[in-house]
Amino acid sequence: MPRLAALLSAAFLLLAAPALAAPVTFDLDEEKSSLEFGCTASLQNASCNLDEVGFEFEDGDRVGLDQSFPFLEFEAKGTEKFGDSFFVIATLAFKVTGLPTPYTVTATGTGSFTAKGGDFRRFSIDWSPLASIITTGLGTFSVAFEDLDLRGLDDEDDDDVYVNARISAVPLPAGAVLLLSGLALIGAARLRRRA
Repeated sequence: MPRLAALLSAAFLLLAAPALAAPVTFDLDEEKSSLEFGCTASLQNASCNLDEVGFEFEDGDRVGLDQSFPFLEFEAKGTEKFGDSFFVIATLAFKVTGLPTPYTVTATGTGSFTAKGGDFRRFSIDWSPLASIITTGLGTFSVAFEDLDLRGLDDEDDDDVYVNARISAVPLPAGAVLLLSGLALIGAARLRRRA
C-alpha cells in the first residue's frame, strides 16, 4: 500500500506541477541599475559625439518571462560624419515579482559605429558574458543583452538604436525523467531492504 501511495504522489506532482505554477514576472529597477559609457578611440570626447546613451526602460516596468524588452538607447547627433569605438558596462537591477530580494546582472559591451547627419550608418555591440545566470526561490533564470551588428543603415529614422534584453528560464530536467528516477530509487530501496 505505501508503494501505491508513493507512485500516486509522484504521478500527481508530474501532472499537476505545471498547472500550479504561477507566471513569473520581473519588475525592472532603473534607480538601482547603472551604466558606465566611454569611448576607446577619441579620448578627448567622452560622449563619442552621441547625443544620448541611456536606459530605455522606466522604474517599475514589468516584463514577462522570455519577453524581449528595450534595455539601452544610443542616439546619434550632429551633422558631420563621425564614428568611434566604445565600451558600456551595464547593470540591470530587477525584482522577481513576489520575492523581496533584488537581483542584478552586469555585462560589458564593446562596439563601434559610424553616423552622418545625426543618423547611424553602422552600429555594432557585443556583450560579455553572453548571458548571466541567477537562481531565485522561483527557479533559475538567464539574463542576456542583445548583440547587434547593423550595417547599411541609411534611413532618416536611424538616429536611435535600441539594445534589447531578455530574461529566460533555464530548463530543468523533464518531469518524466524525474519520475523514472524516483521510481528507480524506490525499487533500489526495496531491493536493499529485502537483502
